[in-house]
Amino acid sequence: MRRTLITVATWNIAGARKIRGADKHFDYADEDVTYFADCLRKISPDIIYLQESHTNDKRVIAREIAEALDMKYVYDAVASPSHIDPQYQLSNAIISRFPLEHVRDVTYPYPDFGYTFADGRPAKRHDKMMQIYEWNGIQIINTQLPPLHIFGKEYISGEGARLAAQIERLWRENLRQAPFIFGGDFNLSNLADTFPTFEMEYEFCEPLPDVPTRPDLPSVMSQSDHILTSPNIDFDDAEVIATQTDHYLCYARLKINGVDFAPPDDKPCTSR
Repeated sequence: MRRTLITVATWNIAGARKIRGADKHFDYADEDVTYFADCLRKISPDIIYLQESHTNDKRVIAREIAEALDMKYVYDAVASPSHIDPQYQLSNAIISRFPLEHVRDVTYPYPDFGYTFADGRPAKRHDKMMQIYEWNGIQIINTQLPPLHIFGKEYISGEGARLAAQIERLWRENLRQAPFIFGGDFNLSNLADTFPTFEMEYEFCEPLPDVPTRPDLPSVMSQSDHILTSPNIDFDDAEVIATQTDHYLCYARLKINGVDFAPPDDKPCTSR
């Protein structure tokens, strides 16, 4: 049986901006696409999940990163207006060395309690989503969940738990139990306790080490980025790389049995 090793990375890139320091939330430096491309180049990824990429009618940041890495396939889906730069919208994006088949994009329900900052200010609406693609029968899933901790709520109790149950229901309705590579910014650490039915039915594994994926959160919330795999996908190694950003670069090298790599087409395949 043929064994194939691929590298999958996930990174919330905050509009391709580094942070000035970890002591103040949303304290971003100027855009630096080259920095993000250079960090990714060092791990030679085959599939990249990006969250909070920037896009508008003139630019697609994910496409610029892909071009710098000589990766031809870019799938960019708008999620919401950007809280970083009003000229842009935030998008989830998948960059791939191989053509992927689009299944669907799913927007998560907006919580009925809304979002309010600690000082009482209402927050602007920002929808979050998941992208679902397929490659050689494997589900390729990129997600970002709403950041409830910013608004003083938790997914494990009260109103947050009701939202978690809605999200879990969407996962079960839209995802097959195997095989899958499910990555992104989940905005919480303990997935098994938060989504117990999904954990029990899908039996996901997590290659990433149990270390912080963010510099600016208490330990209970510091591992908010994850790569989940179905139990029939093994891994060779995985790492969380501390970068000058508010989310660290995470990647896993996965072993997939019986997958034939078709040569990529000459024609780029992009979607918005």
